[in-house]
Amino acid sequence: MLTCAAAVVAPIAGAQTLSGNSLRVGVGGDGSLINSADTSQTPDAFNSQWSVNPGIIWDGSGTGNFSVNNDFITPGTPFQMYSIGVGSNYATASFINNADSGYSAGGWAPQLGGTTVQTGTRSTVTTGSYGGLDYSQTLSFGASSSIINFGITLTNNSASDISGVSFATGLDPDPDVYQYEASSSSDVYNTINQVISPGVVEATGPLTGNSIFIQDVSGGGTASIIGNWPQFDPTTNGLLTSGENDGNGDFSIFDDWQVGTIAAGTSTTINYNYIINATPVGVGGPIPTVPDGGATLAMVAAAFTGLAIMRRRMVRA
Repeated sequence: MLTCAAAVVAPIAGAQTLSGNSLRVGVGGDGSLINSADTSQTPDAFNSQWSVNPGIIWDGSGTGNFSVNNDFITPGTPFQMYSIGVGSNYATASFINNADSGYSAGGWAPQLGGTTVQTGTRSTVTTGSYGGLDYSQTLSFGASSSIINFGITLTNNSASDISGVSFATGLDPDPDVYQYEASSSSDVYNTINQVISPGVVEATGPLTGNSIFIQDVSGGGTASIIGNWPQFDPTTNGLLTSGENDGNGDFSIFDDWQVGTIAAGTSTTINYNYIINATPVGVGGPIPTVPDGGATLAMVAAAFTGLAIMRRRMVRA
């Protein structure tokens, strides 16, 4: 059961899908990922739950062929979000359980602006305001890149300082599901997860070896792996500030920033990346070892020995 202190508002129009040579990224009308207005992805014959909405689809050939739905975040109960907090209050832009779910407090209504598609870069800009702050998110990736860059600017245009500012982002990674659900009896929703550094977290599919990172670029982020998801609260009242590490399983990954005080008339910027099948620059930690493409399902099952059996894609309270 999904709970939040703020009220649910209607999905916002203006969603976009950006395509390069390696990535197709669906962006909702509130700037969160997964474009519910785009139903262009072909459902699979064996799986009625195959999403027709693009989230983060990867083409390893780098040729822009997205006919095979290799989506990392739409299987099962799709989930991706970002949240802004001021004091103990917060608002979220998110996609959860096949529906856009904006959470509103104090008139929160982020709006996705126009899409820019150039030779080198695909990008969108989302703007809004919350808690006295003006908000801007620039999402971009290069034509042949597998790294999605996010630039968040929080501006205090008031005459007074605003304290207790926080921000968070997170997603539920499922890189194995669409490639293996037809033939695998194992839990294809599980991932091998690790917090590599305080602001960098990774999830890897044990069957495909496909990985997704959230990488804090600007500094000050706290990465976490949480089994009790979805989580939305970026403030000190929530789990996202704890650096919780629940290990391997059907879990979600997050990054949280405790910004603190933004003085009157000033701005602060948060930069982070979603990275698909590439090692983040400056990250030297070990990458989880996963079976290669010829691995048997028995080998995969052995990799998860000792894991608690997780309920298949249910929304956690």
